[in-house]
Amino acid sequence: MEVIPYPDAVNLARFSRDVKKQEALYGLPGEVMFCRSCVISNQ
Repeated sequence: MEVIPYPDAVNLARFSRDVKKQEALYGLPGEVMFCRSCVISNQ
């Protein structure tokens, strides 16, 4: 049986409010836009 190692520490600086341009992950667009007539977003 393979033992799964304990995960590394997460760098929380990437998620700080002080970061001007957040990194888009998983192929999602960098800017979120909402439809005017419903609550569906482009993500």
